[in-house]
Amino acid sequence: MVLKHETKTLGHAVVFLLVMLASPAISKDFGILTRMLYAAFLAEQGVALCTVADPAFASETSGPMGYMRDYTTHLKAEVTASLNETETLSLLKSAADRAKAEARQALRSLRTEGPEGPEIETARITRWCQTVVKPLVRQVIDTHDTDHAQIDQLLEKAKKD
Repeated sequence: MVLKHETKTLGHAVVFLLVMLASPAISKDFGILTRMLYAAFLAEQGVALCTVADPAFASETSGPMGYMRDYTTHLKAEVTASLNETETLSLLKSAADRAKAEARQALRSLRTEGPEGPEIETARITRWCQTVVKPLVRQVIDTHDTDHAQIDQLLEKAKKD
């Protein structure tokens, strides 16, 4: 059984990957910057939720730079570098709000699907962590680690006035 939300979340991961290879922006493109941060924030929130049920989840999904929170901190610094304070705050709020809303919707979907009971709910969350969150985290980390030069170029173009 596939949750409707699993497909939507995987779709967002694909959007993240496509954004990474998007055509250059002519003026500041806060949409691209927001989507880059949104993907990292969503992955970080997913890891936080999954670590509650499985404390080893964070280390199982880590990369060469560390845990997902380390990648998120790094991406935040890269994406907001050279932006003014107003732009930075607006960008961070927009991306964080989107990620938070998406994570809440995923949890609502998990809680309302099928029969009730703590064991069943835990099983649904564990399945979601393994089938949705882990692939998303791996995509964000792997894209960052393998395509960093392209990310830097995309960031530079997205920040041009």
